[in-house]
Amino acid sequence: MSKEYRPTDIDRVAAEMEKLLAIEDASEQLAQTGFFIDQRTRQLSEQAVAVDIQVITGAERGFIHPASWIYTSPLYPAFTVDDPEVYRTLFREFAEFSAVPELRWHTIDELAKFAILRTLQSYFGNGCTTQETENKRDFYYMLHTRTAGNQFSIRNFKGAGIAACSEKAAVSQNLLAFLGYDTYLIPSTHCVFGVGSDPVSHLYNVFGDGFANFIFDPSNPGLVYNEQGKIIDFFPAIYPISDRQFYRLMIGAGVVVEHQDKVLRDDDRMEIKGTQKRGYAGPTVPMFMPDDPLRLHL
Repeated sequence: MSKEYRPTDIDRVAAEMEKLLAIEDASEQLAQTGFFIDQRTRQLSEQAVAVDIQVITGAERGFIHPASWIYTSPLYPAFTVDDPEVYRTLFREFAEFSAVPELRWHTIDELAKFAILRTLQSYFGNGCTTQETENKRDFYYMLHTRTAGNQFSIRNFKGAGIAACSEKAAVSQNLLAFLGYDTYLIPSTHCVFGVGSDPVSHLYNVFGDGFANFIFDPSNPGLVYNEQGKIIDFFPAIYPISDRQFYRLMIGAGVVVEHQDKVLRDDDRMEIKGTQKRGYAGPTVPMFMPDDPLRLHL
């Protein structure tokens, strides 16, 4: 993830996507897009290895193999990221962006994080994760444990509105890899959201574009409120990190970032709603101990 090197896959995939978006015949575009998705996912799957991914394991780099088992909890069945529909949904989001005059001249790279967030919302049926979402998801896992054994497909979550950090970060990982980014899935046991909050288990992504590194939290996006306090939109929760911060995450330490939600005023002015400090811990090794200066300054 060096600043001197840009992964060639980003430019190559973007060029292919732009060609597909330029096809005017709908049936031809659908056929060519399907062929590209099959070819790209087959290539990535051949390069990947099927593994078990848990909150207590290390970071997983790159495309998650369709046969990999991802465990939200040792008590729950695993799920697999094996539905090609997520990539077709991603393409449809890019197509919608390309139809907007103000966005038409933006690059695939510039729109990618917004397209991924919208893909997750469209596919899973929920824009952000709440306590109610997690409760419904946990109940679903418990029911599935009794009825269907120890493994199922991410398809089971499609449109259910109950996806949380594990499901969203896993799919986001593959969408980022599909687009050519150097990406890591980070399963952590000690993330903190807000001063005074207790550490929680959480899955999120870290990715690089060849020039910079970023934390991407797909299940906790930025929120846009209206003046009445209602959530009316979402935007990607992405935080640039330095090379030093990237390596701190990889060795199990952590990074503190500032998160800001927004409010859209009745006169269409966008303002910062407030600032929350978020602590993203690296995989496996706890970071927020009482004598850790990061904890004291959160």
